[in-house]
Amino acid sequence: MATLSPTAPQCKRFLKWTPNTDDHSQTAGAVEITDNGKRSVYVVSEFVTGLTGRGFTMTSLAGQGYTVILSDRGARWDECLCEGWKYRRTCRHCSALRRLVEVGKL
Repeated sequence: MATLSPTAPQCKRFLKWTPNTDDHSQTAGAVEITDNGKRSVYVVSEFVTGLTGRGFTMTSLAGQGYTVILSDRGARWDECLCEGWKYRRTCRHCSALRRLVEVGKL
């Protein structure tokens, strides 16, 4: 008989931020997100939004793009246009950008 663990395994997420050094580009930089061994790299650009908070576009190296809104009211009100956010109301795009803002990188 198999025994079940009472808690779900923890997700291991790592971020690597590379800021853009070109002052003539709107690109803020690139972020590499590694989730449980799966690596994705996104080019991050900030845009002005009419909402309270900050708006970002994240474009993967494969060309898939996401719009992310980080609310001034906290992570609970963040939004992303990815499938993960659509189903879980949270995603790695929002959490990665929020973390970069919290540590002063964005």
